[in-house]
Amino acid sequence: MLLIACLNVAGLLLARGAARQQEFAVRSALGASRAQLLSQLLTESLMLALAGGVLGVALADGSLAALVRLIPVNLPQAHLISMNLPVLGFSLGLSLLTGLVFGLLPAWRASQVDLVQVTKDGSRGNTAGGGRFRLQSLLVVSEVAAAVVLLVVTALLARSFARLVETDKGFHAEQALMLNLTLPDKKYGTPEQQRAFTRELLRQLSGLPGVTAAGLTHRMPLVRDSVLRLIVQGRPPVAKGDLPNTNYYAITPDYLRAFGTPVLRGRGFTEHDREGAARVALINETFARKFFPGEDPLGQRIQITNGDEEWREIVGILRDVRSESQGIDHETIPQSYEPWYQQPNESLFVVLRFTGDSSALPAAVRQKVAELDHDLPIAQLRLLHEMMDTMLARPRFAVTLVSGFSVIALLIAAVGLYAMITYRVIQQTRDMGIRLALGATPAAVFQKILRDGMMIVGAGLVVGIGSSLLLTRLLQSLLYETNSRDPAALATVAFGLALVGVLACWLPARRAARVDPMVALRAE
Repeated sequence: MLLIACLNVAGLLLARGAARQQEFAVRSALGASRAQLLSQLLTESLMLALAGGVLGVALADGSLAALVRLIPVNLPQAHLISMNLPVLGFSLGLSLLTGLVFGLLPAWRASQVDLVQVTKDGSRGNTAGGGRFRLQSLLVVSEVAAAVVLLVVTALLARSFARLVETDKGFHAEQALMLNLTLPDKKYGTPEQQRAFTRELLRQLSGLPGVTAAGLTHRMPLVRDSVLRLIVQGRPPVAKGDLPNTNYYAITPDYLRAFGTPVLRGRGFTEHDREGAARVALINETFARKFFPGEDPLGQRIQITNGDEEWREIVGILRDVRSESQGIDHETIPQSYEPWYQQPNESLFVVLRFTGDSSALPAAVRQKVAELDHDLPIAQLRLLHEMMDTMLARPRFAVTLVSGFSVIALLIAAVGLYAMITYRVIQQTRDMGIRLALGATPAAVFQKILRDGMMIVGAGLVVGIGSSLLLTRLLQSLLYETNSRDPAALATVAFGLALVGVLACWLPARRAARVDPMVALRAE
């Protein structure tokens, strides 16, 4: 966006320098050297850049609090973002540097004064040189191309985020509440004590008004995972360090119904899958594809290196569940489940599925927990859809931020195009007067100006889309189920920018079409 703004200012400085050719000719005739003219123009450019930098810093300082509030809560150290001396020095230094770099070409061009040519041009009126127009057109083409690249990136990120929101996450976040408890060893140090407390807790919570299912797991995919080693029966033995990993969860029978994860094949856990019963397990789709390609996983046996390393029979296959540790925008790894009552744990993530209004449910849950154990703190009590919003906060923030930059860049490019076409119309007023006097219609003049402007937009689109096809390859790893060369995104950007280009050229073209040939020629 800085590049686009600088190209815009360079084009405006170039036009301003061209409009001051008479002034520079007078100064040169009175003895001013080219170095003095160049020094004057660079000083003006630097003052302009410094004023813009000061204004930008003031605007940034005033809007910083609002911008920080847009930052996701899970972004580390976001609260420490503030305006300080290093930021101030960098901003002002960058302003002066850009003013020098992008003011140099217009200053160099404007300081090239040909007294004879300026005198001739002055006697004929304002007729701009083709070289000056070509240079200014090149700057606007570059401006449009840079805006295209930024807009394409925005379109790709927006499509990626939309598909991320719509993707099947393996559970239903709406109408579900999660609470996190940790049982202290002094009071619940044995598996029997943990089982007894858990059964009573789920019984009490299941009876709350509106609750349709209550289950728990020792790890919550939206919070944290437990990664353990895995052995598949019948596979060649490997070293312990080379064993594959699995995300492991110990769950109660109603957990899948409460969390909204469907059983695709086989069965889920029941009350019969308890302590002393045959050891069983559930796996996800990815697990089945990876370890049992071309064969039926049901009835196969696995061993998870947690506690008692016993063989577990696979009795069901579940939908893949996206997890916080892997990232919601990444494919899941193999996941395995076993009955919580066969492998109890002090960590409890309880999920309640409910109907109706949830406003009274948190207070009722806190009361039930306090009745069971008033010394037991609740670490977290949150709605699942709020947790999902937190997981989506970073990609949503990225899309919002880049979209804001893109809108500003598009406006800057439109202003640059409008200014260039307007300047060209002013410089060619005499030529248009002659055309109209010789029989050209206002519609023909309008079409010519509009066509000239849209040719610049078209050139910028070609260069910008070509650059986008090369540069957006670097974005592929950041996109979710979206091709970096997505034709819909490219077409949307091209159409939108062409529409903005037409609007930017419309007013100057109307102005040119309304030129009175007699007034234009009499002014000469």
